[in-house]
Amino acid sequence: MNNSDTNAVLDDKLLYMEMPTDPPGDMRNPYADYAVVRSEQSVNIARGRFGEDGPDVVFVYKHEDVVKVFQDNETFSSRALHEFMSPFMGQYVLVGMDEPEHGRYRNLLAPALRPRLVARWEEMLIGKVADELIDGFSDKGKAELVADFNFSYPAKIVASIVG
Repeated sequence: MNNSDTNAVLDDKLLYMEMPTDPPGDMRNPYADYAVVRSEQSVNIARGRFGEDGPDVVFVYKHEDVVKVFQDNETFSSRALHEFMSPFMGQYVLVGMDEPEHGRYRNLLAPALRPRLVARWEEMLIGKVADELIDGFSDKGKAELVADFNFSYPAKIVASIVG
């Protein structure tokens, strides 16, 4: 499979998969549904989300469990995100890195992403990137916002700021 075939397959997965951030129930007010999920199960493991041989995805709903997950990247690695996103975003996908590598790169980027510095970019970059992405699908009259906008918007902003 060549690189464009691989990208097409990944684009299809992005367009049609249920996103890990999808809230349960009513998206306008998911909090009541989250409370029910937390009371019934504090952890949910989704198998096959990234294909038959792909890694399991673990959804953690209670704060104390989330803290444990963040402190144990050997059991709960972000490597699956790296493998999924690196064909689009390159080798250095911050959200796909585990500690200590994640911390080193985050600390390198942090000074460039301070609020006062980011505010400088608002007019000349942030709106421009949003407009470019919207122009990419506006002629169609519809869009899949996660795939057509949300997925690449923050990456394009951060990449432009840090060069």
